[in-house]
Amino acid sequence: MYGSMDGFSLKPHVHLIWHIGHVEDIMVFQACELKLKTGFFKTELYNLSIYDDKIVLTPKENTVLQEIVITNENLNSISLVNKSTDFFEIEIYTQQGMFIGNISASFNSKKLLRILVEKFDRKILI
Repeated sequence: MYGSMDGFSLKPHVHLIWHIGHVEDIMVFQACELKLKTGFFKTELYNLSIYDDKIVLTPKENTVLQEIVITNENLNSISLVNKSTDFFEIEIYTQQGMFIGNISASFNSKKLLRILVEKFDRKILI
């Protein structure tokens, strides 16, 4: 639940998320677009954001889909694979399953990798 503070409406995409009057999470990586595989030859556009202890995948276009929150405790590993000059693949393995998606090669993958290593060091595979 997101509220307002001093007349400002706070949304999940801002750097601080307020929850009942206190700071709940601090976003360390603003969203990048991810084409998440959701079925056989089917993808959905999501935003990938990284907080201090979790990864959040937020549906970008399909409002019926739920936000996916992957906590550090549930995270087994993350793999980054350079598939082509057009995109690289990210594989997120959790205790409940896996999430696979593509991120455009034009995106700054070094920044993403640096932050993933900083936050989830022993769980990163390159």
